[in-house]
Amino acid sequence: EDEGEDGGWFTYNELSHLVDFSREHGAVEGEEMGLYVSEEDRRSLALWRRVRVGLGLLILTPFLTSFLFWDYHYFFVPFTNWTLCFTAIVTWTSIFASFSPSYFGVQALNWRKNRVAYVPALYLHAFLHLMYTLTLVCNIVVVSIYWSILHPEQMEEYKAPDLWGKRFHLRIVHSIPFLVCFANAAISRVKLKHQFWRVVPSFCLLYGTFVYYVWLSRGIQQYSFLDFRQAHQAFTRIILICALGSAAYEVVYKLELLVKPDLCSRYYQARVRYQRELTRNFQKQPFEVAMTEQALSRS
Repeated sequence: EDEGEDGGWFTYNELSHLVDFSREHGAVEGEEMGLYVSEEDRRSLALWRRVRVGLGLLILTPFLTSFLFWDYHYFFVPFTNWTLCFTAIVTWTSIFASFSPSYFGVQALNWRKNRVAYVPALYLHAFLHLMYTLTLVCNIVVVSIYWSILHPEQMEEYKAPDLWGKRFHLRIVHSIPFLVCFANAAISRVKLKHQFWRVVPSFCLLYGTFVYYVWLSRGIQQYSFLDFRQAHQAFTRIILICALGSAAYEVVYKLELLVKPDLCSRYYQARVRYQRELTRNFQKQPFEVAMTEQALSRS
C-alpha cells in the first residue's frame, strides 16, 4: 500500500470500512482542529444524533410492557426477547459511537495516531459489527414467523378483556424492534460482511439447542410449531429456520449494495489495495517482508 502522510506504512483495518462513523465525527474533529465545518455538516450530525437517541428511547417501550404485563421470570426464554435485547444493545452502542470520537472517530482504528484508545476501539468496532449482523437477521426471522404463524393463535389465547396488556405487548414487541433496527441500519454507515452468513445458522442452532434444553429441564414448550415430543420434526423446522435466516442475510446484503453504494465501494477498494500490498511485499527481501507483515498484523 501507499505510504501515509507520516511516512509510515498506511495500515489497513477491515473494521474501519465495515463500521464507519468517520463522516459524523469528521465535522466535530474538523471543528476542534480549527478547520472550516459547513453548517450543513453540523445540522446533519445533530440530526443523526437526535434520531438515534429517539430510537434508543423507543426501544425501551417493549421492555416496559414486558415487565408490566408479562411473566418476567422467563424473560430470556423467547427468541423475541433475545432479539429485543440485541436491538437495544446495537441502538445504544450506535448512540455511544456517535458521541465518541476517541473510539469511533476518523483516526480511531489508526494505531499510529490513536495508540491509547486503539485496542478498546478495535473491540468496540468488532462488537458493534457482530451485534449489527445478528440483529438484522433475528428481526427478520421474528417478524416473519410471528406475524405469519403465531399472531392469530396468541391473540386467540389472550382474547379475554382483562388480558389487553398482553395483547398490546405482543404487538409492539414484534414490531418496534424491527422498525428501530432497520431505521438505525439506514442511518448508520455499517456494512455486512458477506462471509458472515455462516454466523446466522450457527446462532439459530444455538437457540434451538437452548429451547430444547428448556423443554427437557422445565417442560416448557415455547412454540407450537416446535413440538419436541416429535424431535425429528422439530429439529427439521429449526434447520428450515436456519435456511430462512441465511436467505434473509443474503437479501439484506444485496440491499445494502444499493442503499450504501459509497460505503461498499470504499470497502472493496480497500481490500483490493490490501491484497496488492501483500503481493508486493512477497517480492521484497525477507527482512522487509517480516517487518511489513508485522505492521499489517497490528492493524
